[in-house]
Amino acid sequence: AVEETRSTNIWAQETWSMMIADSDAFHPPVNEDNALLMNLFRGMEKPEVHVSALMQIAENSDTAGRVFDSYAPGKDLDLPLLIACYQAPDTLLRGDRAILSYFLAGFKKKQRQERFPLCCRHLGQFM
Repeated sequence: AVEETRSTNIWAQETWSMMIADSDAFHPPVNEDNALLMNLFRGMEKPEVHVSALMQIAENSDTAGRVFDSYAPGKDLDLPLLIACYQAPDTLLRGDRAILSYFLAGFKKKQRQERFPLCCRHLGQFM
């Protein structure tokens, strides 16, 4: 059992090394992505459910921030929010003030970085 665990750990380390290697094809994950990757590998909630909800919230820009604040607690919305922003940039990222900034207005910078690392990394200019 010990030998099997050691060989599995070596395989996991080699796999992780390949995943984080520099690539022209994609942005490799960083250490802050560990929780997201673990959720993906173990089977997280389907992000499309949250993407749909976020799109509905965004449609009413007058209350978007407040409704997001009531929807978000207890949910991991980093990946769904990133997906929604890429699917509907005209709705979530454009205009005088991007809806994304309304969604995240209630979070301090450090909280945003902790709860929404993907959005901060890829959409920081809109936050």
